[in-house]
Formats: sequence, C-alpha cells, structure tokens
Amino acid sequence: MNSKFESENYLSKLKAAAKKQLLSSSAPLNGIDLNDSDIDNSESLIHELHTHQIELELQNNELQETQIKLYESLKKYSDLFDFAPNGYMTINPKGLIVETNKTSSKLLTSPVHKMLNKPLSDFIVREDQDVYYHFRRKLINTTKYQICELRIKTANDLFMFVQLTASIDSSIDGIDGQFRLTLTDISELKLAQLAQEKHSEQLNKALINTIHSLGTIVEVRDPYTFGHQKRVAKLALLIAKKMGLPEMQQEGIMHGAHIHDIGKINVPAEILNCPRQLTKPEFEIIKTHPQVGYDIIENTEFPWPIKEMILQHHERLDGSGYPYGLKGDQIILEAQIIAVADVVEAINSHRPYRAALGLNIAIAEIQKNKNILYNGDVVDTCIEIIREPVFEF
Repeated sequence: MNSKFESENYLSKLKAAAKKQLLSSSAPLNGIDLNDSDIDNSESLIHELHTHQIELELQNNELQETQIKLYESLKKYSDLFDFAPNGYMTINPKGLIVETNKTSSKLLTSPVHKMLNKPLSDFIVREDQDVYYHFRRKLINTTKYQICELRIKTANDLFMFVQLTASIDSSIDGIDGQFRLTLTDISELKLAQLAQEKHSEQLNKALINTIHSLGTIVEVRDPYTFGHQKRVAKLALLIAKKMGLPEMQQEGIMHGAHIHDIGKINVPAEILNCPRQLTKPEFEIIKTHPQVGYDIIENTEFPWPIKEMILQHHERLDGSGYPYGLKGDQIILEAQIIAVADVVEAINSHRPYRAALGLNIAIAEIQKNKNILYNGDVVDTCIEIIREPVFEF
C-alpha cells in the first residue's frame, strides 16, 4: 500500500522530531526520567507507533469496505423486498399496517405512506370482512401458518382476488405478536375458475335438458305411463331428502329417476300398450329395458351414477330381481330408492291391463317385502311421506 508512512524521509523526520521532543522535555515521561538509552530507544518506539498507525489505517480501510458492502447488501435486500412479485407487510396486534413493500402498495392502489398505521381491513371488500376476521382469530388462537382467499379494493370501486398467507412474528411472544403477511394476486386464477364453473353449469343444464328430453321420448311411446318417470322422480327425491342424503346425491337420484325407463324405447309399442297380462316371452322382452337403458347412455359422463341407477332399479335385496340378480349392498342406494318409488307409483297408477290399485295397496306391498325385496329404511321413509296430508304425486 502506497502511504506517506512508507516514506524514508517521513520516517527520518518523525524520528528526529521525536528525539528533539524527548531531549527538550524537562518533565519526566509518566514520572520516569529519560536518559540517553531511552532516547536511543526512541527509534524502536517510533517504529512501533508507525506499525500501529498502518494497522489502524488498514482497519479503517477494511471498515469502509465493509460499510460499502453492507450498504449494497441492504439496498439489494430493500429492492428485493420492495419489488418482489408478492406483497409483503407487517400488521400489529391492532390490525394496523406498520410495514409494507411497494408491491403491496401497487396491489392496494395506495401510496406506502398512506397505508402505514391504517387497518388492513379498510382495503378489504365489505362482503369478505368476516373471512378476514376469522382468519386473524384463527391465526392468533393457533399461532400457526394460515391461508385464506379474499377480495381487496382497487381503484374505481373495483376489486381483485388475493391469497393471504400469514404467521405470527416469533420474536414477540403470545397474542401480542405481529403478523407477517404475504399477498398474492390470484385474480387471473379465480376468473379462470369462475369461467370454468360457468361453463360447467351451462354443460350441466344442457345435460339435464337432454335427460328430460330422453325421458319424454320414452313416455310419448307409452301413453298409459305418461308422467310415470316424473312422478317416480318426485317421490324418490322426497325420500332422499327425508333420509338426509347430501344435496348432490339427491340431485342425482332425481335425474336418474327421470330416465330410469329409457331402455323401454327398444320395447315394441304393442307390448308396452298391451291390454292384457304379458306372456312370459313378452315379459322377457320388458326385462331387457334396464340393460338397454344402460347401453344407451354408457358413453355419456354424468356426475352421478345414473347408469347404475338405470341398470339396477329392478334388482331386489334377495337377488330375485333383474337383469343380474344382484343382492343387498351390491345394489347402490340410489337404485334402491328408485325401486321403491317405482313400485309405489306403478301400483297407484292405471295400466293398460288394469285400473289403479291405490296408495294403500302400494304401502301394503312395500311393507310386506321390507328388508326382503326393498331397503327397510327407504320403505319406512316412503310410507312416512305418503301418509303426510300434503303428499300428492
């Protein structure tokens, strides 16, 4: 290192000045009288002082370099914090923003200085205030990482979807800890989900319309049973509701019942409308309709087991049903419900070969064969519904 302290001329002058000072000093140095040997040793002392001075200079240079690196590191961290793709902020126990980055400012369309000491709830849409409240309470009560989705206000009375993740600052104990929050813009994802949901809803409506159209086609060919599938669907839905089945399952039972006889489209009209009891060969043709119905919609995807409902609605618990003689739990619950509703409606309605027998006969039939042919819980629920004064097909 080039320094004035390395100059021989400087060292010579420094030594001379030191000797002169020592010789001219009348006062003892720290109470010690100086003699010639002390003065001769001044050269060694000056060398030591010079060495120490250089060390101090090196240390000062290192300190300056460290300060520069620290400043650069802090600036880099500040840039990473401020311009991160996600918003970062700290919320105090009162819910006030005490620290935030520029990304949060951009998301909330508010300058940083106007966000500080302001409640985060002020930026959340009114409809999602409860979501944020429960999010904070859960975070405080569990002190664990939490996540939620909500909408925040933006300019021009608009809003955007954000995913809010948070944890409590571990440097502060207990409930008084500060929240470290991350805000992620998920608007594009949510809009895509909403569009997908809307598209699915439209497809679902189209599917339901198709189901009802298929059901109508069958009943047009069989005027004696016109409305049979709709009435079965009505009773089956009432049974499912009273049994407390999930809404999704209830909906599937209703739609499955609407087309449970779709396979009869393959049965000759003269058999469907025959004014007498069917012969054994004719009845064997009738018995094909569950399988034919299954085959018709085999390649159609439903969010419910409608194909199985169609295929199994004539199966019986003891294995005496058709087309496969399934027993007990081999028959899905949906088909067991439709089976009971189907029998009750058929007995209560007119047929080409007989008049309507009425609900009392229908009740007697399912009661007699409860837990033999028909699901006992379904039978009990069905009878309870039929006996209600307000019930009608």
